[in-house]
Formats: sequence, C-alpha cells, structure tokens
Amino acid sequence: MTKQLLWVCPQLPLMTRSRNGATIFGPHCLLLHTKMKLPSGLKVIEDHEGSGPVAESGLTIVYNVRIFLNQGDEVPINNALAERGIPDDRIRRENDQILIDHISTLGKRQAIAGIEKALMGMRVGGFRKVRVSPHLAYRDQGLPGLIPPDAVLNISVWLREIR
Repeated sequence: MTKQLLWVCPQLPLMTRSRNGATIFGPHCLLLHTKMKLPSGLKVIEDHEGSGPVAESGLTIVYNVRIFLNQGDEVPINNALAERGIPDDRIRRENDQILIDHISTLGKRQAIAGIEKALMGMRVGGFRKVRVSPHLAYRDQGLPGLIPPDAVLNISVWLREIR
C-alpha cells in the first residue's frame, strides 16, 4: 500500500526542511488525511482510520455510503432506498442527510467492487472517501435514473460495525 500524508501547518511555511532533508512539522501541525493506493489500485483518501476491529473477507459488516458523480452532484440513492420501504431501524438521519445501514458480507459481492475494496482493511468507526472508476462500479450500464453509464464516482463510506 502506498501512502502520502497531507499536513497543514498554519504557523510554518509550506515546507520546512532540516539539513538532512527531513521534513519538520511543528506542534501546531494537523494531519488532514492520508492519500492511499490500495493493492487493488483503488485511490482512497482516508479521513478517519477508526479504532475498532478490522474488516476482512468473510465478515458481515454494517456500513453507510454517500455516492457523488465526478462533477460533484450527489446520487440520491439513499433517498430512493428509504422510499422503497427499507426498515426504519436501518435508516439514519445525520446532519439532514439520510443514510442507510447496508449489511453485507465482504467477499460475497453484495456491494459494488469499489465499495467492497474500500471497506477491506478499514476499522470500525473509520471513514473513507474513494474515487471509483466505472469498472469497479456500474460499468457501461449505470443505474437507470440515478447513475449514468461509465460514470466515475466519488464515494464516502463509513464502517459502522462488524457482526
């Protein structure tokens, strides 16, 4: 796995280097996120790692997701699922957003490949933003009325629990 760290240091110039070339970060610096490339090739920006158990193939998990088209428009998939009669105990409302508690067993292809690959290795309580190319999402078929064919998706995913 390849990682790049993004630091914000409001009291320092963009980059401060010591004589040996190492980057120096002060006590007021903040690690915003880690850019990663997973072994699957998926590009991930990990905003919060989480502190619970790790999600692995074969485990049943509960996760929430928000999907955005590459242009930034949100796909109202959570609203569509809520209108279809998802049980109330699987619907979350946070910050005026509807989130569905998706229940899935990793490795069983119960979610699109991009979401499943993003969830692998996450810890409970973790959050990731993922850029998913069409071959790891809905390919040339899209999702009629919601996602156009060959769409690049930006997905936010939260791992809620491992059962």
